[in-house]
Amino acid sequence: AFDRLRYLRYLRISEMPLLSKVDVDAFGGLNLRDIFMTRNPMLKELPGNLLQNMGELRTVVLNNNGLVTLPKSLCNWQQLMDVMLNDNNFICSCSNSWLQSYRGWDTPQTQQHVKKLKCHRPNNPDDFLIKDYDFSRLSCMSLGSAVSTKSRVLVGLIAATLTLLALSVILFIVRYRKRLVFRYRQFKYRRHTDSAFTIEPKYSDLSTNGDLHGDTPNTRDKANLLT
Repeated sequence: AFDRLRYLRYLRISEMPLLSKVDVDAFGGLNLRDIFMTRNPMLKELPGNLLQNMGELRTVVLNNNGLVTLPKSLCNWQQLMDVMLNDNNFICSCSNSWLQSYRGWDTPQTQQHVKKLKCHRPNNPDDFLIKDYDFSRLSCMSLGSAVSTKSRVLVGLIAATLTLLALSVILFIVRYRKRLVFRYRQFKYRRHTDSAFTIEPKYSDLSTNGDLHGDTPNTRDKANLLT
């Protein structure tokens, strides 16, 4: 929508009751200095990196929307001169905890605005100042920490599985070693006895000709001479 407005420096998107979503590339090609998005009650979230590539950006005003969360990656907060985020519907959640711990608000004016930010817990109408809320009760961790923790758990599970497998193999060998040795010796003994009682073919031929009973060619010749 803004492809041909590369020299646009000021943009206001306000009082749009049906605006509920902004695409991540909605402002592609723009290099704004000031952006005002206010009084859009159905606008509950903004995508990360929406304003990240705007090197000239100095003012971001997001008052009086329905925002329940605000991504830290929305823009380069440190380069801004003025930030206003009041009168939204922020939830006291881990995704908003960075609003309390972030130290990149450079101007006193922005710091004063941020100190007034409020959040509420689900199903609880009471509001809390974000700067005073105890986010530790939510057991929050950064995305990088979460990924790192999952990786460590996965590596631990793999290592434990391999260890159990190795122990199982060792226990099997120890338990059945004697039985395997005994069966191997039985096998060797049977092979030895089978070979010991095998009659070779040349001796079996002699038995068929009566040679085993002493009736050899020499004895027959001697008998003929005597007669």
